[in-house]
Amino acid sequence: MPERLDRVATRFLTRRYLFALAIVAALTVAALAVIQHHLSRQRHDAAVINLAGRQRMLSQELVKAELARRYASQSGDAVQAEARGAEATRVLDEWTGAHARLTGDVGLTGVGIDNSAAVASAFADLEPSFARMRSAALASDDGAIARLLTVERDYLGRMNAIVGLYQEEAAARVNATMRLELWLCGVVLAALLVEALFVFRPAVRWLRAAIGDQERLREQEAINRELTVATDVARGIGYDLHDGVGQALTALTLQAKLVERAVPEAIAPRIAALREGIAEALAQTRAAAACLAPIDVRVDGLPTALKRLADATSLAAGIDCRADCSADLLPDSGDDLYRIAQEAVANAMRHGRARSIVISLHCEHNAGVLAVQDDGAGGAVESPVTAATSVPVGGNIDSGANGADGVGMRSMRHRAERIGGSLSAGARREGGWRVECRFPLARSVAG
Repeated sequence: MPERLDRVATRFLTRRYLFALAIVAALTVAALAVIQHHLSRQRHDAAVINLAGRQRMLSQELVKAELARRYASQSGDAVQAEARGAEATRVLDEWTGAHARLTGDVGLTGVGIDNSAAVASAFADLEPSFARMRSAALASDDGAIARLLTVERDYLGRMNAIVGLYQEEAAARVNATMRLELWLCGVVLAALLVEALFVFRPAVRWLRAAIGDQERLREQEAINRELTVATDVARGIGYDLHDGVGQALTALTLQAKLVERAVPEAIAPRIAALREGIAEALAQTRAAAACLAPIDVRVDGLPTALKRLADATSLAAGIDCRADCSADLLPDSGDDLYRIAQEAVANAMRHGRARSIVISLHCEHNAGVLAVQDDGAGGAVESPVTAATSVPVGGNIDSGANGADGVGMRSMRHRAERIGGSLSAGARREGGWRVECRFPLARSVAG
């Protein structure tokens, strides 16, 4: 049984811990996925801010390249003019392409720009300035440079505002990510708290209960072994009395009878008295042997064993002891019930000094009831005790001078619990003492 409890406890705790670990793992993976998503968005924001800042720088570089190209053309240096023209064209193409990527007209590999409504509106306001700058950069008339310089100031102001919007939105997303991290941390802590309250604490409580059950089972097994050994020892003593002392007394009885016939009549009465004394000692020895080594309860049934116990008690103690049995019981519980009755009878004679004892066995409300009641000097209480395994202080249960629960009571209680029953003991209203054991019946035949 303890090994079975170990297996049950192991399976129970394993399921609980796996469930708890699965929840923590799921929350951790979910939190990691959300944080990774937000980090990738921040990486995208950094790329967009960098591109927007470069676009602002390219607009200034475009103006410088156009000025250099016009200066080289006016100086008459054809090679220099061609180089500056190519540089201006490259910057114009790069500037135009960056604008297209920022406004979403062309896909940006690795960035995936999705401008907010505020940024899109700012780019819409910027579009006329961008168009005028591009037109001035492509023109070759004398007033193109003046127009380019005039439009550049408006373009840079609007582009600075767009870069500021990108930065504000990126900062807002960083703050949102920080709040999300705190929220996810709170969720994980709450999950751990719930697991501690509803998983780990019940598991620890169950484990403690399982350990307690194991300890109680081990104690019961130890008591069972002790009771088995005590029963075997008592049975062995009974057999020794019957086969050893009993046979010796029987031989002495026969020898006394032979001597009685051979002696003179004057001595014969004394020999007869000696023979009767030996016969009485033989009867008491056989009665004691019958109590210690009763007939086989499993074979002959509990009622027969109880009647034999009552007859042996009457013969050995010289009191009125009778058995009133109106039920037959399963053999498995017979040995323990017999020992309970035997202990109760012994206590009635030893502690209560009873002169009349009644052993009863009957069925009541689909349960078996074994009762031993006597007229002895039991404990002075007003009413009988009916609570299971309760023992009033004082009385004829094996309790000792101070009324403490003794070995006999513990033995009877344990035997009752071993067969799934309960034991009660107390004084009777009409006087005397009653010990009662109620136990479940798997099979009963009413008398």
